[in-house]
Amino acid sequence: IWIRREHSLNTAVPWMVQHSAELIAFAARARSGSRGPAETTAAEHASADVDQARELSHVERGQLG
Repeated sequence: IWIRREHSLNTAVPWMVQHSAELIAFAARARSGSRGPAETTAAEHASADVDQARELSHVERGQLG
């Protein structure tokens, strides 16, 4: 994941909202590296949620794939 530096909070917040699913999945994966299998499963679910959100956003925009 690439965290961007923005010039103001007004531009940073929309970027974080737009990429919130990816940020959550990244945090879950980072935690799973130092935790047990339960957290690994949570990271996998979060990653799957990101994939599903991407698919839905493409469908909403009329794009597939």
